[in-house]
Amino acid sequence: MKKFSKYIFEVLAIFIGITASFLVDEWREEHELSKRLFENLKAIRQELVQDTININQKLALFDSTAATLYQILQRGYVEFSNEREVGRTLNSIVWIGVRAQRSDASFRTLISSPHVNVIRDVDLKLKLSNYYENIRYDILNQEDDHERIAQECEQMILDHCRTSAFGSALNSGSQEQLELAIDNLSDDFNALLKNNSFINRMEIRIQTMQAFADEEELGEKSLPAYKKYVVLLIELIDRELER
Repeated sequence: MKKFSKYIFEVLAIFIGITASFLVDEWREEHELSKRLFENLKAIRQELVQDTININQKLALFDSTAATLYQILQRGYVEFSNEREVGRTLNSIVWIGVRAQRSDASFRTLISSPHVNVIRDVDLKLKLSNYYENIRYDILNQEDDHERIAQECEQMILDHCRTSAFGSALNSGSQEQLELAIDNLSDDFNALLKNNSFINRMEIRIQTMQAFADEEELGEKSLPAYKKYVVLLIELIDRELER
């Protein structure tokens, strides 16, 4: 009887030891997955924060640029008195600001690994996928369209205005040459402001920028709506990280 009891004890000890080993390994695996998920979500959160910064910059740029272009079209002419005014006016026509980044490495790492199964909030999974697969590319496509119009305006300025002569005069250091180049550039640009094709592109730029910033007009495809979506994602990630 004693031998049998000893045998049972040894079997139980082995069983408990093996079970404990499995449990420890499982705990380690889950802990490692949770750790990597935490790192992935932190990286994604950083990307989203940068996206909100880019959207804020874009909204501010659109507001000031649209106002500048509208004033130029309403007045119908420009008066360049110095190189700063030339640069400010031309930049408002051709500059589109800082573009959003196409990088989605952190999100791809997340969905291609078992870490994603550790996320408890199903809504967070769905919204992250929707943002990176659809919404983020909508923003980038909008920027592509906006950049195309800006490039067309820039090309018309290069074709019709003596910008190279202005650049040479600016680098020459000669005040007399610079003043002459500014006068010539003013004449060229004012002549361009009578070009219907150029005016049409300027108007499209204004309308596009105003529409992007207007949630009532574009709804979910407006920049303010995108920003709200990103802020919601950040809140969901913060909630997941706190668990």
